[in-house]
Amino acid sequence: MFVCLAVLSGIAQEKSKVQVYGGYQYTNADFANLADRQSFNGWDSDVAVKVTKHFSAVGDVSGTYKSLKDLSKSLGAPTELTSLNPRASMYSFLAGPRYTVAPMGRFTPFAQVLLGVDHLAVTADNVGGLSIGKSSFALAAGVGADYNVNKHFSYRLVKADYMLQHFAGDSSLVDVHIDDNLNHFRIATGVIYKF
Repeated sequence: MFVCLAVLSGIAQEKSKVQVYGGYQYTNADFANLADRQSFNGWDSDVAVKVTKHFSAVGDVSGTYKSLKDLSKSLGAPTELTSLNPRASMYSFLAGPRYTVAPMGRFTPFAQVLLGVDHLAVTADNVGGLSIGKSSFALAAGVGADYNVNKHFSYRLVKADYMLQHFAGDSSLVDVHIDDNLNHFRIATGVIYKF
């Protein structure tokens, strides 16, 4: 990400050639056969470099988090386990093309398809700590709309996408089987700086 930002700063001479975005993200996550769908909250960021009038190259990084204490109780986990305050986190590292529609007044709609890696981790507090994780292929496809405030700032009203998380080969997390494909839904909003 730092290398990308350094390169982008060198080519950002044209008007609004580069956009840097950061904001809040909600994820409705699929836990397959392990549990019901779960709600994660966290952050979302991306850098978009305009390649043509309508297409941009996008790098997207996000992180979402959830306490699993209540989930552990509902699954009938022993008190010793729930007292460890188990937590789950998902980090996504994605890149791909974004198609931006011509501005409609102050509104700029877009659609994008991003590919990359998603990392799911579970941690718990105990002596020495416990941390287990699994990385997988990820694909996110969705749409969004930005509201142009002025020359340098926009507000991302919404970015909504479907995310496929695919585990290849050994798809187990602590000897519990995870389906090969997990289907997540994400929604985000935040601020954009253009230069």
